[in-house]
Amino acid sequence: MPEAATPMALLGLIERLEAVRLSCLEAARGHRVHQVRLAQLVREASRTTVQNVAGFERQRRQATLVAVSFDLAADLTDKAIELFDRLIGAMLRKAEARRRDFQGHQREGAPLRERQSWLRLSEQSPANDKWSVCRLSLECGLLEL
Repeated sequence: MPEAATPMALLGLIERLEAVRLSCLEAARGHRVHQVRLAQLVREASRTTVQNVAGFERQRRQATLVAVSFDLAADLTDKAIELFDRLIGAMLRKAEARRRDFQGHQREGAPLRERQSWLRLSEQSPANDKWSVCRLSLECGLLEL
């Protein structure tokens, strides 16, 4: 399974899954055979070389290949779901971090907005003496008595 949870890795898994599913095998056929027998065929194939599988009689070889295909499709589906879950988790963590960042900037932005409004008021003030500056500072909350 790809280590990085990226959209490209998910697309790669989906393409592999589609290739396995397009191998002209019907999923319904897998349900006709007992699951224990399918698992046994898959275990047997995992311990056997390709040359040995090629030496099997025709029906046994086909049954082994079908069982391996069903197992591979199930495994790829599980991995795709797991990777999708990791991608969604990463997106949610990024969104939460951005939300926290945004809220922090909003809190930090409040004093800046107050200073900006103070500057606007001081520029509009007809008398730019020290008393009008103090009065504006008090009104904007920049000074406390």
